[in-house]
Order: sequence, then C-alpha cells, then structure tokens
Amino acid sequence: MQLSPKALASPTPISNNYLPQAIQRIDNGLANASTSDPANNFFLMFFSWLDEVQTIIASSIDTENRIVLHQEDLERITPCLHFDILLLQGKIDEINNALKSAFREKRVGDIWKLKRLLRYANQRHNRLILGSTNPEYVDKEYHWLYSFDNDGWCCTEPSESEQCVVTARSDCRSQDGLISSNAEECSRICNPAHPSDIPVPVCPFDTNYLPPTAEGYGCDLETMDAVLSNANNAFLEERNALSFFEQKKDDFLRNQASGIGLADDIYEITGQEAPPLGTWRTQVPRTHKRESGCLESIPEGAARLSLRTPFSFSKDHIAISRLVERISRIVGEEREQEDFLKYPSEFEDGSVQQQEAMARDESMGIVKKFFKEMLRGYYTRKNIEQSSNEAKPFIQSIDSQQQIADVFKPLRQPIKEIVVMASYRDRGIRKFTTNYAFFLRSSCIYRPCNEILDRVLKITLEDSCFPYANGMFKNSNSPHTYQKCINDAGVTEF
Repeated sequence: MQLSPKALASPTPISNNYLPQAIQRIDNGLANASTSDPANNFFLMFFSWLDEVQTIIASSIDTENRIVLHQEDLERITPCLHFDILLLQGKIDEINNALKSAFREKRVGDIWKLKRLLRYANQRHNRLILGSTNPEYVDKEYHWLYSFDNDGWCCTEPSESEQCVVTARSDCRSQDGLISSNAEECSRICNPAHPSDIPVPVCPFDTNYLPPTAEGYGCDLETMDAVLSNANNAFLEERNALSFFEQKKDDFLRNQASGIGLADDIYEITGQEAPPLGTWRTQVPRTHKRESGCLESIPEGAARLSLRTPFSFSKDHIAISRLVERISRIVGEEREQEDFLKYPSEFEDGSVQQQEAMARDESMGIVKKFFKEMLRGYYTRKNIEQSSNEAKPFIQSIDSQQQIADVFKPLRQPIKEIVVMASYRDRGIRKFTTNYAFFLRSSCIYRPCNEILDRVLKITLEDSCFPYANGMFKNSNSPHTYQKCINDAGVTEF
C-alpha cells in the first residue's frame, strides 16, 4: 500500500535528536521565504534565472523518483522509519507549493531562498535514509546555515584573535562582514590559526527505527502509540497487526506452559538434560529501550534490519544486499583525503602535519581554495563509486545460488530449443521423423520395413514417450517410464 506524505499533517516525528530540529528549520525557512517584494522586471530577468529554474525542476523530479523507488522498501523498513520519511516528504511538498506561489507572484528573492531550502530538505531526506539504521553515519552538513536561515557564520575583520560567530545576517552585513555556511569555511577565510568551535556532530540513527526485539529496542507498540493520534490508516493497520501478533504470541506461551512442564518431567525421568528454552518458558515482561545519535555500534540486543520479510520465512537477500551496498557507500564517503587536501582539523591536534596544513591554508588564495574544494568533492565521489563497486563481488561471492544460476545461464537458450524440438509432435525432430517415416513407407516393398516404420510413427506421435523434455516424467507414478510409452503407443518390445 502506498502512503502519501500529504496524508500526514504536522505531527511530532519519531526521531528525538535529528528530525525535530530539521523540520523546525524548514518551517522557519518557509516563513522567511515569504517576505520579498515582486520584481517589476521579472520577465526580463528570466534568462538569467534559467539555471535556477532548471535546478528547481530537477530537485522536484528527484523527489518524485525517490517516492516511487521508496515503495519497494515498504515491506522492509519499519513503520516508525516510514512515518518520519513521509513526514519529511510532506515538508518537501510544502516547499514545492511555496515555489510555485513565488513564481506566480514574481518574488525573485524568495525563489532563491526556496531553491536552497528545497535542496536542504532533499539532503536531510537522503541523510535520514542512509543513517537511520547506521549509528556511525554522521550528517556533516546538518549545522550548516544557508540563505533561508536568519543567522549565518559571520567574519568581520580578520585578525589574530578574531573568530567566526553565529549572528544575524543583517547584523553581519551592517558590519561589512563575510557570511559563510559553516564554521570550517568561515575559519579558513577569517582566521585559520584560531578555528571556531565546530558544533557537535549529529547522526540520524535511532533505535526506534529498527525492528522490535525481545530486549526492548525497536519500533514496538509503545513507540507507535506515541504518534498514533497523528498517523494515517496504513500506520494504524501496522500497529494493530503488531498488537494482534503479540497477543497471539502471549496466548501461545500461556497454552504451552503445561506442555513445557511435562517436557521437563520427561527429560528428568529419562536422565537427559533439558534443552534451554529460554524466554519461551514464560511470558517475560518487556521494557522499551532507546538510544539515538552517534554511537560506535548497534546497541547489544538491537537488530539493524529484519532478515525476513513479513510475508516469507526465507531470508530477504535483496534487503541484505542493499544494506551491504549502502554501508559500502558510507565507507567510501568517509575515506580519508590525501594530506594536501585535508583540513587542519582532520589532523591530530598539535601534530606537525596540522601545523603544515594550517600554514598551507594561510598561503592559499581564493582560487586555490576553490580548486581544493573541487578536488575534495571529486575524490569523494570517486571513493563512493569505488566502494560501491567493491560491494558487488562481495555480495556475489556469498550468494552460491545465484552463482549456480549464472553458470547455467548460457545453457538456458540451447535447452529451450531442445525442449521445443522434442516436445511437440507438429514441430522439430518429431515432425521431421513423422514426415520422413511416411516418405519411406512409400518406397518400402517388404513387410518388415513397414512394421518398423509403423512402430516409429506410433512412438513419435505418442507424447508420453517424450516425458523428459516437458517434465511429464515428474508426475509419472510408474518407475518404468518406457513401459508406459510402450503401453500407450501399442507397440511391443524388440
């Protein structure tokens, strides 16, 4: 069932450390992007805005594609994660509607802010999907400030003691200051020797996004009930299905209590050691646990994903493969840059390499800094691409069933042709044999020849004599398939 983001109003998200602040910034950005006056020469400025319009349209199309592709994960992700993803997609729809209004009303300043706000919302959507179940994934751009924000990182006059500070954009401009989007960029321009304090890293990870486990972690009834008043019908059905399952499980445990005691008595009488039945012996009370933010690993007792889908007992190899590929992309994104491309903050504090990097950044001009950022972005994309490619042979190496299928792939077409040639009496070898036998009958001049050709025709025209090509032999009750052919064709053995 497809869930529309528009079905959600503005509920409180499941996340308690990542999404609330992001949604608040989006709401503030929408409020700030409705104040500029219409441009009188809007149509004369159209061609200069062509690139901006193209970027906005591309972002909107990207959003729609994500929604369509995300439908494939409906049965693999938990309802709690899906709830927050839909909430963020609803905010993206609000931005798109605000953009349409800004174009109709020719508010050029607001178009610029909304374009950047749309990019910010799409980035948070992407980061949420990548890091929701990975405690080590860090959203490095979470604290960056953009044109739709009231504040920005401001550098007034570079000096030996001056540091960048977060201040109102209007105040920074009144002091002829330079506004940057993040602390590192502002410090490199303002005073590389005295970098500003970098905000605490933020990770989208939340154990409430994970499948529920007996240890108390995951998207359980307690988590779902907290947002139930703002949820749509599909979310409510998911909650009721989980409640029904837990009720049936508890009933089963209560009904099996006497049987388990009897089993223990039998093991005791026979002198054997009873197997450890663990939590299946009694109905163990479950306490909800929760951890979120940047962690070194998944908490013990939590599960990153469910190995099986709700509709199958076999393992969900597709979801597992996607997780491996996603982790590989994250590993590629976090690979270290070359020393000449690293920021001073990426070296150990007080090290010689850090001092050299600081001196190198101070001597760089604007053009060199620009090309340095371009190279960092280029190598980051290449690292992600390489890491993704490295995941493919790993996935293939552990999937023996797919390996066997790939080995036999070249044989599929020849076998198919052989089946067609041998399975139908009106084509292939059987048709040729039938026609050739009739042709030979016209030239036979003695009885044994005709008897042999009659035998050939009876066998050729009998489908039960060719069971191995069409699979009929699998349903045969007789262990001697040739005997059935003889009986059906009405021939005798030689």
